[in-house]
Amino acid sequence: MDNVVEIRDLHKVYRDGFDVHALRGVDLDVARGEFMTIAGPSGSGKTTLLNLLGGLDRPTEGRVFIEGQEVTAMSRSELADMRRRRLGFVFQSFNLIPVLTARENVEFALILRGVGAERRRALAQNVLEQVSLDEGMRERRPLDLSGGQQQRVAVARAIVGEPAVVLADEPTANLDTENALALLDLMERLNEERQATFIFSTHDPRVMERARRRVTLRDGEVVSDERVA
Repeated sequence: MDNVVEIRDLHKVYRDGFDVHALRGVDLDVARGEFMTIAGPSGSGKTTLLNLLGGLDRPTEGRVFIEGQEVTAMSRSELADMRRRRLGFVFQSFNLIPVLTARENVEFALILRGVGAERRRALAQNVLEQVSLDEGMRERRPLDLSGGQQQRVAVARAIVGEPAVVLADEPTANLDTENALALLDLMERLNEERQATFIFSTHDPRVMERARRRVTLRDGEVVSDERVA
């Protein structure tokens, strides 16, 4: 099986007067094209794990590989390049740039990769169409869009560069049921059409019901790893 993510004996200890063990020896393989959740109660380590996968933080011990390259051995500049080219991020707070339009927010991810203006615009328009954002909404700034529309823009920005892995941290937390289900429909379709690997950090049962693999953390350890037919 083609593993896009490999995690080996991952530990993370936060030291602030006393040691807090956020992760305790996590081992995990993620195959290309998986649609999976990392769940667990608050403080279980799921967001820490996602941050380590994305190279946003460094482990105390252990190794993380993305498409065979060791993330944990990369320099800061190498990490930045890896994130631009191999990863997409979807955050619960959207993290859109308020002074840019929806289209410009998506294009910004391509500017960082050095894509030329004409191709940038074409790719952005294409992916915004894929996430079903109406043409009239594409030239509006984030504050002029609904929460569901903003999250669609965030997803478009995450996938426009065709990343190997999309990391989504509580992506439905700020959405009502209708918009949450629409977002999950969208991500499932993108997973099937693009074979992008989606890894969700969540405690939302609506997300877990859709997952084809459910990993559960408790006190920084994997306590279950269930594949759903």
